[in-house]
Parts: sequence; C-alpha cells; structure tokens
Amino acid sequence: MKGHLNIVCIYNDFWAALARNLSKLQFLLVVVSFFVAPIGVGVITHELCITIPAEQFSSLISTYAIFSALLFGAQISAFSIFSSMTDYQKSRIEQDEPDQVLKASVEADATQRISDLKMAFKDINANISYLILTSVVLLSILIFSAIAEAANALVSAIVISLTVHLVLVLTMVIKQCHLIFGAAYSD
Repeated sequence: MKGHLNIVCIYNDFWAALARNLSKLQFLLVVVSFFVAPIGVGVITHELCITIPAEQFSSLISTYAIFSALLFGAQISAFSIFSSMTDYQKSRIEQDEPDQVLKASVEADATQRISDLKMAFKDINANISYLILTSVVLLSILIFSAIAEAANALVSAIVISLTVHLVLVLTMVIKQCHLIFGAAYSD
C-alpha cells in the first residue's frame, strides 16, 4: 500500500467490478448509462444556462457530507454482514459429519459460497468506496464554489452531472445488495 493519498486503487477496483462478467456490448451500455448520460445531462444543463442558486450550495454541502458519512457506515455494515455470512459458511465446513460424501459436498458448497460472497462483497466495497470518493469530489467542488462565490452554469453543470452519475451508481449498489440478501434469504 504505497502512497496513502494514492486513490487509483479505488478507481481500478470500481472499473473491475463494473466490467466483471460483461460482454463488450453490455460494457458499452454500462459506460453509456453511467458516464455518457450524466455528462449529457450536464451539457444540456450548461447549454440551457441552468445555475444552482448560491444559497443552495450550503444545503448541497450538508447533503453530500451526510451522504458520505452514511456510505462509510454502510461500508462498515457490509463488512460486518460479510463476516457473519462467511462465518456461517465456515461453520458448515467445520461440522462433524460421519458420511464423508455428504461432508465433502457440504464443504465444496460452503467453499463455493464463501468465494461467491467474497467477490460480491468486494464489488460492493469497490462501488461504495467509489461513491464516497465521488461525494468527496462533489463536496470539494461545492465548498470551493461557495467560498469563491462561483455559482455559474459550468459549476452547476458539473455538480448536476456528478449527482446523476452518483445516483446511478448508488442504484447499482442497492441492486447488488438486494440480490445478495435475496439469495441469503432464500437459503
């Protein structure tokens, strides 16, 4: 872990999670949905000269500060849930089972589930870290703009574009969590 300020690993993990198990067409659709569309919204708002009122900057700063804290709490909770889910699978492996065939089957199933859980929670962690980082970037832009009193169409377009992107990524994380917990409830 070289360089405490090196955040490239967050972007690399986010892209790896985003592209995992996707065909080229699916990846292209994801890039268009998560990146091109938000930039398009930003360009449209800039062209229409939509400006966030200066008095709204403090509200947005509060919103993104709280959102970042909540995401960090969610990240810690996800790790706790991951730990308890893997502990359960490990307990299945450690059970004394006289039937060696059944024991081998249970061990193989539990090992596969642990592997699947690790990958799923690794992706969730990458996505939440990316969301937190995006929120921090938004906070930085908003704070700088509020201090400099630079509420113009370009800053507004950037904030709106990043907000749309953030909402789309958050929706993806919610879907991932729903699928994981839905699978856990069905077992």
